[in-house]
Amino acid sequence: MERILPVGRMLLGTLLMALGLNLFLRPAGIFSGGIPGMAVILLHVIGTRYTSYFGVIVFSLQALFILAQAPYFGFRKTLKGVVTSVTFSVMTQITVAATMGIHVSDNLLLMSIGGSALMGLGISQVLLSGYRFVGSLGVAEILSDKLGIPTGRSILYLEGLIVLAGACIIGVKQAIVSIFGIFVMSRTIDAFTAGKHQKNSF
Repeated sequence: MERILPVGRMLLGTLLMALGLNLFLRPAGIFSGGIPGMAVILLHVIGTRYTSYFGVIVFSLQALFILAQAPYFGFRKTLKGVVTSVTFSVMTQITVAATMGIHVSDNLLLMSIGGSALMGLGISQVLLSGYRFVGSLGVAEILSDKLGIPTGRSILYLEGLIVLAGACIIGVKQAIVSIFGIFVMSRTIDAFTAGKHQKNSF
């Protein structure tokens, strides 16, 4: 039972992330969210006709980060990151097919808030389950541990670089709402994982 609960929480977290991505962020071309944000940008580069393979695109980007971060995390932690990456990619691939015909809103700000809040909630659940991310969120965890800052804040710094790239490729309007979305996501993560770095906050 003790092992089932963390796995269940991780599955719930990756599902929430996938829904936030496929219901809100990807359709609106909003790139707040690390590797998912990179995947949205890459999808616009290669063409939206590849949307049905979005989960594969997400995993391909994650695989590159897994190889880069494995030396830092070690075997056991990397394995947990691989499990999370594969699970999130599968959830993304399943939900992209299930949400293809769903149109939530034309309002970019609402799409950004909805998607980023769901992503932040999902990320929080994965972190609290004891599983981890190997990707840009994995880099954020490394920075968080090394610098003693909240995970949400380190994510905020990394996201700035992704937004810059997205502004050039997709557009400034999406970049602006992505910045707001990053703030919503980071605050959501900090709200649910506040105790994780409580000692370092004082």
